[in-house]
Amino acid sequence: MSDVEELLKRAAAYGMEGLTDKALDCYNRAIASAPGSADPYFGRGWLHSYCKDFDAAIEDLSRAIELDPAQARCFHLRGTCYRAKGEYGKALEDYDRAFRLAPSDAELLCDRGLLFSELNRSEDGLRELKKALALDPQSAKAHANRGILRARTGKRQEALEDLDRAVELGLDHGVIDGVRGSLYLDLGLHDEAITALTGALQTDQTDGRLYFNRGCDYGNKGEHGLAEADLTRAIERGVDIAFAFFFRGNARLAQGNTAGAIEDYDVAVEIDRGYVGAYLQRGNAYMTKGDIRRAFEDFGTAIGLEPEAALGYHYRGQAHFGLKQFEEAITDFTKALDLGPDDLNLLHGRGAAFFELMRFAEAIEDYTKALELAPHNDGLYRDRGFAHLRLGNTDKALEDINRALKLAPGDADGHIALGVYHSMEGDNESALSCFDRAAELKPNHAGAYYNRALITFRLGKFDETIADCSRALQLDSGLTAAYGILAASLIHQEEYKKAEKTLDKAIESVPDKGEFYYLRGQARASQGNMAAGREDFTKAIDLDPDNADAYFKRGGTYLAEREFALALEDISRAIELDAGQAIFYIIRGDLLEAQGEFFLAMDDYSEAIGLDPRPDYYVRRAQVCETVLKMEQALADYQHVVSLDEKYAALQYNIALILDGMGHLAEALSAYKAFLEIGFPDDDEGVKHAKKRVGKLEKKLKRGGRRRWFFGRKK
Repeated sequence: MSDVEELLKRAAAYGMEGLTDKALDCYNRAIASAPGSADPYFGRGWLHSYCKDFDAAIEDLSRAIELDPAQARCFHLRGTCYRAKGEYGKALEDYDRAFRLAPSDAELLCDRGLLFSELNRSEDGLRELKKALALDPQSAKAHANRGILRARTGKRQEALEDLDRAVELGLDHGVIDGVRGSLYLDLGLHDEAITALTGALQTDQTDGRLYFNRGCDYGNKGEHGLAEADLTRAIERGVDIAFAFFFRGNARLAQGNTAGAIEDYDVAVEIDRGYVGAYLQRGNAYMTKGDIRRAFEDFGTAIGLEPEAALGYHYRGQAHFGLKQFEEAITDFTKALDLGPDDLNLLHGRGAAFFELMRFAEAIEDYTKALELAPHNDGLYRDRGFAHLRLGNTDKALEDINRALKLAPGDADGHIALGVYHSMEGDNESALSCFDRAAELKPNHAGAYYNRALITFRLGKFDETIADCSRALQLDSGLTAAYGILAASLIHQEEYKKAEKTLDKAIESVPDKGEFYYLRGQARASQGNMAAGREDFTKAIDLDPDNADAYFKRGGTYLAEREFALALEDISRAIELDAGQAIFYIIRGDLLEAQGEFFLAMDDYSEAIGLDPRPDYYVRRAQVCETVLKMEQALADYQHVVSLDEKYAALQYNIALILDGMGHLAEALSAYKAFLEIGFPDDDEGVKHAKKRVGKLEKKLKRGGRRRWFFGRKK
């Protein structure tokens, strides 16, 4: 063996052992000894390619080809170096020249088949690999390359079979585990993908693509911390494609790192200005951050890039819904549905928007369509049940709610829905039981406490209402309706200062809700601050000009300050807006009576009695009837009240006076005696007068005489 041959043999051995410096020294010495031989240049070219220095490899291989253009292996290896550099045209030229020199080289056919795949000539590639396997059925490389090519053409299951066969034939797992991991990822087999990719990384930890794929798999499994770590490693290893930053942004957003997610989405759209998904996700991140303007800018950009894609409208619709812009949400959800097939989430979302706008029939229609797509979705049955409740379809509502609870017996929201049903049916105890169960199942569910508070408020259990509303607001400060119930309960408890402070918070959160100003007006007026109360009632009226109660209460503040004309004006306006509240007529009647408008006052008291026949309303009318000498009506009212409620027995005195004045002496005597039987003290002026009249009337009736009196004057 010559010295050159010995050097080449030693160089090849060093190279296989990874001793690249020693191998290179041997090749250099061989070239120095035989500069006209192609073999040393080929050997050094192979070593450079092994070390991924493809330019140096191509230079040496080109020199080898100059010296001996008949060696197929030189063209083959140079073609492989060109392929590694992405210069596919030059690679194909070299493979073709190698093929002409060695048409039966199965390994060459394998590499040329893979190159055809990279040139988007999949059928040509598969044909080359078929030839390779015909020449060598036991070629692990041919099976591996065909597996790679099949994977690229979407034939995933066949690809896995080829890759498994390559391993059986002796190919190292590490060589193909990366490809197999990508295939498992595409098939949604995330555990298998992670196992394969982890195996590949044990062989090569420098390949960023392996970290990228494993990171994507971790993200799909919901293991966002591991996903972020792998995607960071991928980026550090040069995988600077937009996808890498996009998926890392998703992992960060899922972990609550909104700022970090936005930074990644920024890079993704900088790399690819047309990356719609990145704009959409950045828009979602901005929504989470509360930067509404930028969120809508991103959603608008995404829609501008793909105006016929449903997803952009879907995301923007969700944003509108979150901002309580329900009409706009419906417009976007509808556009998304027009662009694509019926989508469960879109139908559910649009149905919820219809519900918020009290368009319950349309909500039911959308929920029903969604249930055709997902017939076992408990949330859809529950929400449709709520919509039926609002339409008064109680039987259908109960059927839907029970189906929801059958599908998900541990769902707190389902028990809340059932509680609302019982509440609407007037079954407070069953409603409370449902809300108790919801709070038990989900102790941090603000809605359970709020709905329970509505029932206890109705039952007058204000201490319990206050406790539940406070708990609901502690869990969800955005549940602003709870402020109203809490404040109303505090007002009932005469804790006006606390009610006022509660409503200060409510108004700070929702400055355009008239109910809060109305309640705060009550709290302030009840503390004697009429001016501040009146200011709040005026604000409530500005926000809701049809708020009859606000006019009535403002009228009350004027009345307290003896501004009778203004009080009368406000209370009259309240009656115009709501003629069904008896108290409005009573207070206006009192005002009219105080101003000497007795007949108008009598009319108002009569209206009040028609709405609510309370005994004290009859007394008011009777008194004004006496004033205008409508004694028969006054007598009838007093007698009616006494017959209704024994606590008004003292009115027997009034009855006696009227009967006495009308000359009905026997009936008057009976009424006086009934009055005296009550047992008022002897020094009471009424008692003294009644006793005198009893004595006189008994004598008069005993004599059988008759004197006609007309209310204290002899006639």
